[in-house]
Amino acid sequence: MGRHCTWLQLSWLGVTWTLTAREVSAQLLEFRGSDDVNELYTVSPDLPARLCLRVFEQPPRWAWPVMQVRLRLQFEDHPTDGASSWSSWKDLTPGLDLSKQTGPPGLFCRWLGPIAGITCQDCTRHCPVKPTSMDFGMVGSREVAATLPASGGCIVVKKLPPRVEKARAFWDTYLDPSVFFHLFAGLVLVWGWKPLSQSVAVHAGLGGVGALVFIVLTVGLWVFRGVRGTIQGTVPFGRSVTTLGTMVFAAVPAARDIIIQRTLSWLPALDWSAWLGVRDPWYDLPIGWLALAAAIFGCCSLIILGANLSVKYFASFPEPEGEVDFVIGSDGQREDLLPPTPASQKLLAWTFWLFGCSMLLSSTHLDGCSLVILILALLKDYIIFFVQMIIVSLSSDDLQPADLRPLVSQSEMQQQAMSHTEKALAALQQHIRANPRIVGDFRADSELRLRRFADGGAHAHPPIEEVRIDSASRCAVQ
Repeated sequence: MGRHCTWLQLSWLGVTWTLTAREVSAQLLEFRGSDDVNELYTVSPDLPARLCLRVFEQPPRWAWPVMQVRLRLQFEDHPTDGASSWSSWKDLTPGLDLSKQTGPPGLFCRWLGPIAGITCQDCTRHCPVKPTSMDFGMVGSREVAATLPASGGCIVVKKLPPRVEKARAFWDTYLDPSVFFHLFAGLVLVWGWKPLSQSVAVHAGLGGVGALVFIVLTVGLWVFRGVRGTIQGTVPFGRSVTTLGTMVFAAVPAARDIIIQRTLSWLPALDWSAWLGVRDPWYDLPIGWLALAAAIFGCCSLIILGANLSVKYFASFPEPEGEVDFVIGSDGQREDLLPPTPASQKLLAWTFWLFGCSMLLSSTHLDGCSLVILILALLKDYIIFFVQMIIVSLSSDDLQPADLRPLVSQSEMQQQAMSHTEKALAALQQHIRANPRIVGDFRADSELRLRRFADGGAHAHPPIEEVRIDSASRCAVQ
């Protein structure tokens, strides 16, 4: 009997200890809704708090393309903890575990398929959320936020930071500035793909950025190979450990954040003045400053070299000198026959255009609105022409010829015609008299008529057949 009592006491103590541990590990979350109703949740890894956006808390439907909703979390220190407040909001993120659940991804993300994994997330079940600071990362920041689309969703708070006894949460709507950035950049690329692909400044900028990326990759590869060689020579299975660690570092964001945080907290603060103040023990030369100057000079030289190579690679063919062949287009304008566009510029132009279309398709938080914006951007010239035609048609009802240019009367027009005809005939007679040999270049009957015309004869003879009086034919040289 005593043995059974001992087992019952131990079981009761175990259950009591488990419940006490859960109560100690549990944290309080006070949620304040838009209806001014407060709800208190107990947050623990076994009992997360699920906060869903309700219909009356969503922004107006017309604002969904440009607005988002965020859950703002405000923290309080544990009263029994003697530690001071957090030095930065980054001290909160390792202990804060949030996830969100939203609707299915948009049409653009589903259309891209596997490529959409770079920019799109499928949060129909759950996906982790990286909180952002509401105080721009200032010292002592106590407020973070997690965003949701305006169409709705849920934020699941699984764990609060360790030194937090209580947290307050509420929904907040805000205008997303990234929408306007995507719209501006997308319109610039879609409308200006041709001048951008032909711009020398753009070619030089691409080459400079490519040179910077090359420098970073080269230094990173050099450091990686050095560390890998060191581990391989001192640690068993060093090559396998390095490869596995690199994969984990690149594929698992949580592991990467923990490793970087632990490493930065373990390393002492870099004293740049001490490094730059290193001097040569023999000639007292400033080795630190010389090394910095050499590194800056090398980087600038590689950037300039990359810019020059890029300009030469994307350069257009030289324009022809002298007379240029041309054809007359269907609209009556002259079209010069110039050298074709290089293949590198065509590829760059297509890249700009496709990237601009993708930015417009993902610019707003509503797929239908983004698609309409892309269609309007592609039909810009047709829309402008259509509007201009409507304006002309509306203003052409009261438009008269006298509104465009000054008009002359019928009698004045005939007088000007006769005057210009007489002047032209006199100039022709004078030309034949000054060059009498040109009459020999015509037929015999035409030569006789030209000689008579040069001597003051009539320039035209009436036809043999009769012309009807009611004929409206006229002949005049203007």
